[in-house]
Amino acid sequence: MKRVSGTIIRLLPAICIFLFLAITITQNGYAQETLLKSLEKKSLQGLKAYIKDENKVKNCDAGECKAFIRFDREILRGYREVWGDYVDFDRGYELRLIAKGNALIYWRLDTVNEKWESRTKDSFIDRKEYNRFLQEYRSFYGVSLNEKELFISPQFALGGCGEGGYLPDMYEAMDSLVSTKNIPVLVQWLRSVNIETQLYAIEAYSKLALSLSADEKKIISYILSKDAMVHSCDGCDTSDRSVRKIANLKGYVQLLGL
Repeated sequence: MKRVSGTIIRLLPAICIFLFLAITITQNGYAQETLLKSLEKKSLQGLKAYIKDENKVKNCDAGECKAFIRFDREILRGYREVWGDYVDFDRGYELRLIAKGNALIYWRLDTVNEKWESRTKDSFIDRKEYNRFLQEYRSFYGVSLNEKELFISPQFALGGCGEGGYLPDMYEAMDSLVSTKNIPVLVQWLRSVNIETQLYAIEAYSKLALSLSADEKKIISYILSKDAMVHSCDGCDTSDRSVRKIANLKGYVQLLGL
């Protein structure tokens, strides 16, 4: 009996480690499973309800939330791009979604390691609806959608950013296009799926006081009415602002004679 007890005592640290890992892996697997089950229902509102339930006892302001949506914004009438993060124990996930109304027509769940390298864990695409989305995009903008411009948020500068008043790379690129009057590239920017790129194109159009075609007026009027938040900066104020608020601050409607 003493020999058995001694053996157990010697093995106790290893047993504790094994039990800890087993519980962690089980809980982590359960978290992945419940997240995937929520995604598989293909409902945007259902996913938001799941995220809200995950965070209901957390202090989000203190960074304790397990899951959160960073951006949920209109990219075309009836369509939204949504992306965010999910953290469980030390494992991170990135969510990328496209919704038509409430229905998820595309989603991708990536795992992210400590080096910020991502790998797709699971994904879904409703090919018929996604192709319809691409067709509607081309019909409205007259160009094909560049999928590399989905799920990104370059900073839009309302003025100089930070204490030093630096300008983001994209602002400087826009300024260069204005200086060289590179209209073809600005035309491409205006038709980008990325809202910050579109706003930089509108800023350039206003600086150049370009005469707008009927098609450009239609596109710009729609962009400025989008239900979307924009990653922006103005001095030390770095925050997400609505497209409508930025349009009002910059006076685009008056400047462009819309």
